[in-house]
Amino acid sequence: MNRFASVVVIGVVGTLASVGAFASLRVARAPSHEGAETTSEPPALAALGKRIFFDASLSEPAGTSCASCHDATRGYAGNHGSSIGVALGSAPDHVAKRNTPSVLYLGLIHRFHFHWEEDAPLPDGVGGFFWDGRTDSLADLTRQPLLNADEMGNRDVTQLAHKITASAFAVDLRRAVGPIDGPESAVNAIGKAVEAFLLSEEMSPFTSKYDDVIRHRAAFTADEARGLALFKNPAKGNCVSCHKMNDSIPDPARSPFSDFGFETVGVPRNARLPANHDPKYFDLGLCEHADARHQTSDARFCGAFRTPSLATSPSAPRSCTTARSRASATSSPSTPRAPPIRSAGTAPRPTTTSPRSTAGT
Repeated sequence: MNRFASVVVIGVVGTLASVGAFASLRVARAPSHEGAETTSEPPALAALGKRIFFDASLSEPAGTSCASCHDATRGYAGNHGSSIGVALGSAPDHVAKRNTPSVLYLGLIHRFHFHWEEDAPLPDGVGGFFWDGRTDSLADLTRQPLLNADEMGNRDVTQLAHKITASAFAVDLRRAVGPIDGPESAVNAIGKAVEAFLLSEEMSPFTSKYDDVIRHRAAFTADEARGLALFKNPAKGNCVSCHKMNDSIPDPARSPFSDFGFETVGVPRNARLPANHDPKYFDLGLCEHADARHQTSDARFCGAFRTPSLATSPSAPRSCTTARSRASATSSPSTPRAPPIRSAGTAPRPTTTSPRSTAGT
């Protein structure tokens, strides 16, 4: 290696190390699923939603809860024991389409809409839940995995409602939300409860060092300060162009570390995903967003997925859009990554199967 190349490599490694030092600041002290207090209104509904979130009786077959994939010890992301970059489903030989996004800080994500930057030639999609922004409802966010054959596996609303009404929490659910008068009513009821849990203070803890620093309760080390400068510098890392933050305001909610826009990152296909065994199959991301109010079928949206926040915990799974990017560098797509920062509700990048992206939900 010549001297110039050596200097470049050393400079890049030093820059990444500094940004990594800053990134580790945003790691929240992960909330436990045992004994943690909820402070949302009403707290009883949030506590019930938490109970439902960890209930493994609602899948088909039984044994998989929301927390099986959204693991509290992994920043409420995870892979349910999978080693291929996406989570295992409740039924044998079933895996999710994309990797598991964190469900921390979901209250910071806006409804899906188009935003037209002043100098942009066309508007871009922003917000919505799931990697493709396909719903604005946290109740629907709860329903879809429960009725997905590759995730929690219930055949239909009727089968799921039977499990809800026969569950250990059924009496408390009726007490919290009122009468349940049919299958749709039962599924909507657990959606309300889980939504209350996901919007509780427990699920938006804002307890990282970064949060303490902007509240003037702590100070950055020299490496952390240098990493922040590189993170923000448009001529260097420029990470902040997509991972939005505002460290001049002592309100952590103003630093979601995402613009929640959609990007096509171009990672290779994940050959371990069953769907990718068909060379004609592609996960097209945002342009599969089926909503008559927002036409996203234009080819420019294909393969685009929502920008994740740099949040969660040090043990959140390594990933890009499918965990394929990690597999390119190491043997395991599920190897834990370097600590992220802390932030708004998406942990790993979705695993996609688009022509320009690869695997993932």
